[in-house]
Amino acid sequence: MLSETGNSYSYVLENILETHNIFGFETMEKLKRFNELDKEIAKSDFSNEKEFRKLISELYDDGEEVMDMISSKLARLKRITGKDYFHGANQEKAAV
Repeated sequence: MLSETGNSYSYVLENILETHNIFGFETMEKLKRFNELDKEIAKSDFSNEKEFRKLISELYDDGEEVMDMISSKLARLKRITGKDYFHGANQEKAAV
């Protein structure tokens, strides 16, 4: 019989922890806002850029897995806008 280990994680999340989220509520809210701002910036709307940079820094604090999730979008924004949000967030973090 084949192992269903991969399915067990979703079972635990849904049936034991009663959530579909891999991350906590606060991180999920940050990711939701990140996606909204990402779309704005991709359309050259930089009106919320300061909030976006702050949010990236906060997501950086939420861990490597979170950064792995958003890094491809940050790379895409770099191609579109020429702005390096990923390394900019790291530089701001290092300066603190």
